[in-house]
Amino acid sequence: MANMKKKGERMRKRRRRRRKKKRKKKKKKKKKKKKKKKKKKKKKKKKKKKERRNELVHTSPPAVFAAT
Repeated sequence: MANMKKKGERMRKRRRRRRKKKRKKKKKKKKKKKKKKKKKKKKKKKKKKKERRNELVHTSPPAVFAAT
């Protein structure tokens, strides 16, 4: 704390407030939005019971019982 002034020579600081100038706002041009194309969803094929059972054969045995 070496830069502190002695008690008698402490300067009084006046805070000056400046008024802000009001600026005129520029109007922005609106950009046109491009329309996005919707992607078509692929329909899932429903599997028949026989196909399902065949799939389960390749999995672990308890899974087969849980599904049937």
